[in-house]
Amino acid sequence: MKRTGTFAAIDVGTTKVCTIVGDMMHDGEMRILGVGVTPSAGMSRGMVENIHRATEAIKSSVEKAERASGTRILSAYVGIAGAHINAMNNRGVVAIPNRTRPISEDDVARAIDAARTIAIPTSRQLLHVVPRFYIVDGHDNVSDPLGMYGQRLDVETHIVTGALAPIQNLEKCVERAGVQVDELVVQPLASAEAVLEEASDAFQRVRARPAALAPCRPSRWRGPRRHSAPAAGSSRSGSRPRRRSSRPAPSSAAPGCRPSRGRPAR
Repeated sequence: MKRTGTFAAIDVGTTKVCTIVGDMMHDGEMRILGVGVTPSAGMSRGMVENIHRATEAIKSSVEKAERASGTRILSAYVGIAGAHINAMNNRGVVAIPNRTRPISEDDVARAIDAARTIAIPTSRQLLHVVPRFYIVDGHDNVSDPLGMYGQRLDVETHIVTGALAPIQNLEKCVERAGVQVDELVVQPLASAEAVLEEASDAFQRVRARPAALAPCRPSRWRGPRRHSAPAAGSSRSGSRPRRRSSRPAPSSAAPGCRPSRGRPAR
């Protein structure tokens, strides 16, 4: 069930700290009540490097959002990023005991919980388990298995983890600013949910196969030259051959004049 009511979110970045207060209506529409933006401090590459300065920047952003919205922020969703964020793929498998009933939400939740049980180091914390696609009795690329019949349900998930120390430092800064952390959200995932439509076929293919777009990324580097050897008659190695002029060379030169090398005579 989607959450309704007033909620807040804090985006702690390297250049700025943004706090937003919104009101989620019953029909799914969101109304923005207030925004507070302040320059960031004490952050480097998405991680806390000075707890005191980072706390003051978060506190200033929260106070601006409270004045703009006219509400008191007690808890908020907090965005997190940085080089310590890591991701991996894992599959969860469950059996459907009753063949006469369709797949329910409980079956999907059990499959996701099965994918969640993965061995990670004690120095890391699990942040997200994002379902990529489902498999029902060997039929893969199922986007929504609810209502389907089958005996086995697999889910291919994308598991996102973060280093425990940077997570604890960020949570400490937010709590010292007077706000409790409802949940940590990886900022690239939050941006994707905000700007992409989940019903889009292209978005579904990207979520199912994130590596499919890797060969299609534009690149300015066109690779090494095919001919790296020096051209005939060139004095420098690796130099490009001189382009020949398209003008035809004169058959004979006038007396007392030097022959032209392809340049127009003045």
